[in-house]
Amino acid sequence: MLHVIYLLFIVVLFGFMLNRDNLELLAINMRTLLLRNPGFDLNIMLFAVQYFFYRKNAGKKDLDIAVFNKGHIILHISIIVGALIQMGFVKKHPEYFSGNELLGSALVVLPFLLLKIWINRKLAAQ
Repeated sequence: MLHVIYLLFIVVLFGFMLNRDNLELLAINMRTLLLRNPGFDLNIMLFAVQYFFYRKNAGKKDLDIAVFNKGHIILHISIIVGALIQMGFVKKHPEYFSGNELLGSALVVLPFLLLKIWINRKLAAQ
C-alpha cells in the first residue's frame, strides 16, 4: 500500500503539478505513465533484465531487502529538495531556462548527486 501512495506522490507532484502550465510536458508525462515512451520503456525492460540476472546469480541468499535504508533516505531527501528547486527557482525564473530544459533538469538532479557523493564519502571514511 505504501508503494502505491509513493507512486501517486511522484506521478502527481512531478508529472502533473509541476508541469500543469506546459501541455507538451503533460503529454510526455502521460505517455510515460501509459508506457508509451520508448526511452522509459527501454529503461524499465533493461532494469527487469538486470534484476533477473542479479536474482539468478544471487539466488535466495540475498532476498532480504530493507524497507528503509540509507539509499532510500538519499532518494527521498533528493526528491523533496529537487521538487522545491523546481517549484521555487526554475518556475519563478524561466528566463534562465527557456530553450534549455537540460539546465533545469540538471539543477533538479543536483541535490541527489551532491547528497549521494557526501554520504558515500562519509561511509567510506568510517
